[in-house]
Amino acid sequence: MNAHAGGVATDYTGAASSYMSPGQDLYAFKLYAQHLDDLTNEYDSFISGTPLAAPTTLTTASLTWTPSASNNDISKAAIDDYSISEANVLTINSGYAISTSPFENVWVFAVVADASASNNDFTTTEIQTMVITHITNGTTEGTDYHKYTNVSLQSFDGETLTNAFSNINSASITPIAADGEYNVVAVGEQAGEYVVGQMGPLPPPLPIPFTSESVPNVAQENILTRDVDGDPGYITMQNTSTGYNSATECSKFENITLPNVPGSSMKFALKRTNSSSQDWGTMAMVFGNPVHDYEYNDGRNNGTIIATYSGNWFVDGNDKLTDAKMPLDTWWYYKVVVPETLGDLEWSVYSDSSLDEATLIGRKMQSELVYIAPAYKQNGRIPTQFTSTDDVWQFFFGVGWYGHTRAWAEPTFHLRNFIRT
Repeated sequence: MNAHAGGVATDYTGAASSYMSPGQDLYAFKLYAQHLDDLTNEYDSFISGTPLAAPTTLTTASLTWTPSASNNDISKAAIDDYSISEANVLTINSGYAISTSPFENVWVFAVVADASASNNDFTTTEIQTMVITHITNGTTEGTDYHKYTNVSLQSFDGETLTNAFSNINSASITPIAADGEYNVVAVGEQAGEYVVGQMGPLPPPLPIPFTSESVPNVAQENILTRDVDGDPGYITMQNTSTGYNSATECSKFENITLPNVPGSSMKFALKRTNSSSQDWGTMAMVFGNPVHDYEYNDGRNNGTIIATYSGNWFVDGNDKLTDAKMPLDTWWYYKVVVPETLGDLEWSVYSDSSLDEATLIGRKMQSELVYIAPAYKQNGRIPTQFTSTDDVWQFFFGVGWYGHTRAWAEPTFHLRNFIRT
């Protein structure tokens, strides 16, 4: 048995083989992969029994690393996500404070965003003055801010605020508004130093686009046009001159739905155009029973939210959304809200897209606006008043013609910016 640094070999001297001559020796040996690039020298060394020269030593520079305080210590505060409900409550969905040494104090609060500022980053002095002076000056913990003491790891997930500070330099507070813009701030205090994390105003929600599948079955006598002005969230519905006599058939908009959850809401813009000397076209819109492809409105017997007679709101057995006339070529802005008590919907109409209460034109509950005709009630065509949070309201819209003026006008209604909030 012969051994070598490059492998292990066995001497089979005198072994019989049909491929060997008498007196020949047979050696079997194994080489490791690291020797294959020098096979000739390995073989000669093995046969002669002479060891190979020691390999050249490869010296590499060593790397040393000494941990510093910045490598070991972690202090961070963050607000990663928040939302604001229709009920005007700000909820932190994701946020935390973490430190290897406990924070003495941690605060979480919201500040109304300054629309005129290029950014809403606050200075160290502003933050320090806020948490030392303003935040406890007549404010209420739990609604205006949250505070934690002696914490190394604190989650803010699920915390809510109903008020925000009017600005970073004041103790003045203002109620959270669903359409408001805010900076949500987390501040950690440690040995007189402050760690700050914040998230700015939420991006505005995008309008729901109308695809070719949005209205698979367009109501009779209605012409639907999508992508008006190149906007996928803008459509028109036009009634033809052969349209329904004192009736409106409403198309089902598959993608315009509203969960029956308190505070859920939908808003959109609407205007009427294309009038001659008199525009007696009718418009009907409703969040109704999603089972049917159509909802019907025959003016007197099943009015839902109906405008007729040149924009005047029609009433016969039900109530008006507003006494104001809907003018031609003017956008009105509608909002539908699921109330706290399920089983109805609140409709509001405004003259301005801000939906500020100062611009409110009218407000009614859907149950006040619906006149239930027995014939339609029997076949289920009237809107179901949902009472379960598993239910989903479905939007219907249609344009019809009323009375003897069918040859005078083909009324067109424009709908855009459907936004679910």
